Amino acid sequence: MATLSFQHVHFIFDTPYVPIFEDLSLSLETHWKTALIGNNGRGKTTLLRLLLGELQPTAGTVSVPVEVAYFPKVPLNPQQPTLQVIRDGIAPFNRWEQQMESLLQKSDESSLAAYGDLQERYQDWQGYEIDSLIEKEMARLELDPLLHREFASLSGGEQTLSMLVAMFLKKDHFLLIDEPTNHLDFSARERLAQYLAEKSGFLLVSHDRMCLDACSDHVISLEKTGVYLTHGNYSTWKFQRDRERETEQKRNEHLKREIRKLEKAAQARRTWSNRKEKEKQGAADKGFVGHRAAKSMKRALNIERRVQAGIEEKKGLLRNVEKERTLKLNAASKAPELLLSVENLNVSFDERALFDHLSFTIHPGDRIALLGPNGSGKTTLFNAIWQNVIARNQEKAAGQSETTVPHQIGGDDPPIVDYQGTIHMPGYLQCLRTYQTPLWQTGWLRDHLRNEQLDETRFRQILGALGVQGNIVDRPLDSWSHGQLKKADLCRSLVSPAHLLLWDEPLNYIDLMARERLEALILEYQPTLLFIEHDQYFVENVATEVLSLEA
Repeated sequence: MATLSFQHVHFIFDTPYVPIFEDLSLSLETHWKTALIGNNGRGKTTLLRLLLGELQPTAGTVSVPVEVAYFPKVPLNPQQPTLQVIRDGIAPFNRWEQQMESLLQKSDESSLAAYGDLQERYQDWQGYEIDSLIEKEMARLELDPLLHREFASLSGGEQTLSMLVAMFLKKDHFLLIDEPTNHLDFSARERLAQYLAEKSGFLLVSHDRMCLDACSDHVISLEKTGVYLTHGNYSTWKFQRDRERETEQKRNEHLKREIRKLEKAAQARRTWSNRKEKEKQGAADKGFVGHRAAKSMKRALNIERRVQAGIEEKKGLLRNVEKERTLKLNAASKAPELLLSVENLNVSFDERALFDHLSFTIHPGDRIALLGPNGSGKTTLFNAIWQNVIARNQEKAAGQSETTVPHQIGGDDPPIVDYQGTIHMPGYLQCLRTYQTPLWQTGWLRDHLRNEQLDETRFRQILGALGVQGNIVDRPLDSWSHGQLKKADLCRSLVSPAHLLLWDEPLNYIDLMARERLEALILEYQPTLLFIEHDQYFVENVATEVLSLEA
């Protein structure tokens, strides 16, 4: 058991100039199951890199008395069997075994001594039982049948969980786990949460509320007003945060009322002083009135100084709480009764049917969650629908002026989907889409907005409501965090009115506060949505219907 600590740490990125931490002091025990949360761009990844030693603080000290390991970890050779990839992710067992065999064959005294040292290290890392330990851990994740399959052939979720096994079998390491739930389906997320709940000794960055509730016993939150440590899981932190925020808001309102009263009193005192000064100028007995006015003015100035000091003191007590900007949605007009109809849709990939005889309809106000394991064809269905949107818009553009063509924002043409069946939508349907990987990742936001003919003021308002504020919008996109880029991709779909929104895993990398604001937005304005998302809380709170695809 050890303690990781930050002592009066300051950290600033130089190019571009971005201050991240100011006088950060924090301690966490290595046996805790700690969640690290905070808005995108608040410094979660920077904190992990400081612990890894990849970054050095601008000032202050970072103490890391134990070995740390970072996840996700890239496998050395993904073409090998999964068992071997996991072994390589833990320690160089194969190299040690070859070296021990070579030393034994030499049989001289120095070789035997080197063999003894190497065998002790091999045994210390549990090399003789490592295969059985891996099998046991993989069985807990219901993945043991995959051990002899090529690692590269596994799904993204299976690869993530397999590499996590390797990380937890590394001896005497504290784990830094960075957003492991991204792109994992429901089943994989549940298994991940259960697995982490049985472990200890990690710092977890995740925006999946179900996972945070299931496996954390401490929460470190990076907030505008500072860094806070809470004992408990996400729900405990949220309950305390909401209560503290409510208390702070009431306290701020009380202070603002007192400041307004003091300012009013100061203004009244100044008005009285000015009136007395005028009386002095018009009085016959200059000496008497002048003396009295001078005393009054002096007393008035002293009172005003005290009042002003009180105002400044109370302003200093105001908490700089996170401001929740209002997020509004402009709905498209003239919504038809039927927005989308899919009938008997059959799609195959690599001679395997992704889905067969799929039929569903979407009406105004529907919010349909498209669920299914990774590889079941969810994004392929989106591509097929979007393929029809583009084809229909191109047909309309050929016969109408550009201003009458339904708006379509962003992206190259999707991969061609060969399908059988029918996808039908009205000719004037306005449909907008987000992508798993944000479209805009390089260049400058203003240039992209100009190219897409999007309203910059409206775009920045929505972006600000999602927590991307300040001068970041004037920085190149490749300096933005993953979450900030995802928020910009969401804004593309919200900046213009639409009859139907297609959201493909919109919440990957999106922070908790932005998720809550999106949920509130959807419930208030009730846009029509077809969305792919694996955040269980979001689906339960938002979806009016669930459409499941089987792998």
